[in-house]
Amino acid sequence: MSTRRQFALALTLGAACGKPQASSVVREPMPAQEFLKAGLLFSHYDYPPFVTSPGQGLTQDWAQWMSARLPPGMGPFRVQLLPRKRLDLEMSHPGWIGLVPWVSPSFFGDVSMQRYVWSAPVMEDGDLVLSLKKKPVLYQGTSSLKGFKLGGVAGHVYAEVEPMIAADLMQREDAPTTQSNLQKLLRGRVDVVFLSRSGLPWWRQQIESFDEQVYVAEQPRNNFQRRFLISPDLPQAWRDLVLTAARDMPQDADWQLALSRYGLQALASKKHSEAGAATWA
Repeated sequence: MSTRRQFALALTLGAACGKPQASSVVREPMPAQEFLKAGLLFSHYDYPPFVTSPGQGLTQDWAQWMSARLPPGMGPFRVQLLPRKRLDLEMSHPGWIGLVPWVSPSFFGDVSMQRYVWSAPVMEDGDLVLSLKKKPVLYQGTSSLKGFKLGGVAGHVYAEVEPMIAADLMQREDAPTTQSNLQKLLRGRVDVVFLSRSGLPWWRQQIESFDEQVYVAEQPRNNFQRRFLISPDLPQAWRDLVLTAARDMPQDADWQLALSRYGLQALASKKHSEAGAATWA
């Protein structure tokens, strides 16, 4: 793919996933009866494979797949993209009702899975460490990044490297999107970037000569399982449908077909038998 086409893709994604305008009005949480009319799927993931173009991507595919499973009078699901800070604000309202896909309990301070309801794992994922083959970074933990320049995505937090950056042991230079961050790596403007394992197949397809240029460290930055976060106040009928769907996803032919469009079949979690019941105190 040419550089011009790559940047055209970046512009398309930016238009599709633009951040909402700031507002001084604090919205009240959605009443249960409104959710029953049109379920809201809240997501802060505005990049591939979760969003690939306007109205397209893994999150939209799941909303359509799930909507087809709903009984009459429920749904369909609607996807609402919003920045993480806005999502945190939404979820802070008493009585908040909604679903957040593709997240881990550790991302929301709920490692014990007692604050929210959590589905069974639906994807095995992790963050990979990428550099250029002509200047490979042999990642073996945070200390191995000493002296390198990290390419970050604006607004993303990389907690374990912040102390090193603060101590001037490494640098961080941000880009507005994952696309532009990868472009900076390919041009040698940064030494290393982090990329989710789930996003790797997509970018391998989109960026010409990706595998010839990019070195993926054998040791990942981390590993985690993606699940669906469910608000405890979500009506039980909805909650049960989502929990059951999460357990069914590994065996569902239509869902496996959706995953194949993004090269994610190998990451589909097979650990569907765990966490099927409510997990909050």
